[in-house]
Amino acid sequence: KVAFDGNNEAVSYLISTILDKQITMVSTETQKHFYAGEGKETIVDIFSMDDKGSAYMIELENNPTRALLARMEHTRDISVVALVPKGTEYSDIKHKYVICFTRGDPCKTGLQVSRSDMIWIGSAQKAKTGSQIIYVNLNKNKGDDPISEICRDMTERNGSKVTVPILN
Repeated sequence: KVAFDGNNEAVSYLISTILDKQITMVSTETQKHFYAGEGKETIVDIFSMDDKGSAYMIELENNPTRALLARMEHTRDISVVALVPKGTEYSDIKHKYVICFTRGDPCKTGLQVSRSDMIWIGSAQKAKTGSQIIYVNLNKNKGDDPISEICRDMTERNGSKVTVPILN
């Protein structure tokens, strides 16, 4: 977590690779507190904003329990309340991503990267809220692709063995 504090370049690389699109972070901080009134709070491991105003809440979790899914939804919900001023037009709301790196597959999809979108109950239509939860399974790290390299590096305890220089 500490290696990412203020490191816009590393977080830009990390998120650009996961989302498969170029993203430029303009601010990054660790242990960011979000308050949504009435004692509701969440703390995210890494919080970044990109140059288009989108927000990225990154969580680093070792224990992929089913409760993790509810915790990530809570993080998304509290951060939306905290980051969207009352009265904001729906069309003006910027994207918000919760990205959880975890040692396992809490979604039970078997995928390296799983995405969770909100849908309207009673239909298969996405809610198009601009928010998304993404889970990255750090144990799926055997490939030669950039996401597998990130997964290996994020679980490596010996900094000299990190293969992506920007993450070291």
